[in-house]
Amino acid sequence: MKYFNESLGNWQEITDAQTPIVVGKGYFVQSAQDDTLVFNGAILNNGSYTIPCTRTGTTNYYRGFNLVSNPYASYLDFDAAVRTNLLPTMWYRTADALQTMVFDTYNAQSGLGTSLSGIPVSQYVPPLQSFWVKIPDGHTTGSIGFTNAMRSHFTSGFEGLKSNAIDFTAFVRLNLEDGLRKDQLLIYLDPQVSSQVDGFDAEKMLVVNYPQCYTIVNGKKLVINALKLSKAQNQIPLILEFPQAKAYTLNAVELNIANGLILLEDKQLGVFQDLTLEPNYTFFASSGVNSTRFVLHLNVPLSNPNNPL
Repeated sequence: MKYFNESLGNWQEITDAQTPIVVGKGYFVQSAQDDTLVFNGAILNNGSYTIPCTRTGTTNYYRGFNLVSNPYASYLDFDAAVRTNLLPTMWYRTADALQTMVFDTYNAQSGLGTSLSGIPVSQYVPPLQSFWVKIPDGHTTGSIGFTNAMRSHFTSGFEGLKSNAIDFTAFVRLNLEDGLRKDQLLIYLDPQVSSQVDGFDAEKMLVVNYPQCYTIVNGKKLVINALKLSKAQNQIPLILEFPQAKAYTLNAVELNIANGLILLEDKQLGVFQDLTLEPNYTFFASSGVNSTRFVLHLNVPLSNPNNPL
């Protein structure tokens, strides 16, 4: 059983059975077999909790990331949580189809979540689930607060999503697939957001030795990239990480565009593919990070003819 130490940027194992478990603090348990977790006592967590968070130093890659948890035996509405000096994004571990632990992401401002487990994560955090929050640049302390009013009888499923593809002028949910393994990137255009990194974007939590796809804006690796709708032709370079040299597939599993085109460009082969007609593109890639081969083109008609192309 371990907890994450933000100031050291690493995991600390709990070896003393008498160590108290802190309500609202995140933990993970590893077991070599299937176990049942038994809680002794009849009193369930109830009432209000505020969990302090920290951002330590300037060089630690994981600075600002704090592992907290839903303290209740019910679902918790992350959108309603009181976040002080925290990004409006949470990350937590889920299992893919091969039971590999990966990171799913949810952003409260866009209402969008990734779906590496098969079901998009939503604002509703499962009972006792640990999840990551982050203090952004410019702050050293923060907190997240929960009350009984934020608890929910939500069960699970797609109905928990606040937003979907048709809510945006252009939207793509793009998978990088290696058989049953996959990573996911969400990109959309909206006139209300900035093309710089803001609260509508979500940073990427990387998984080692696993296919990864993301974009980079101002040095930030993003898994949810919101771009301002201000021009008709939008080109977004894709950053892909391949653990092995083999065939992979880019699959646009969800998309929307009104009277426009969503094109995938393979610069290496000189190929343009319309993802609205054929969402799957299979290719061979060498191992390593590739930041120059693939570009996503979102071409949308604008009502104002004076807008730049």
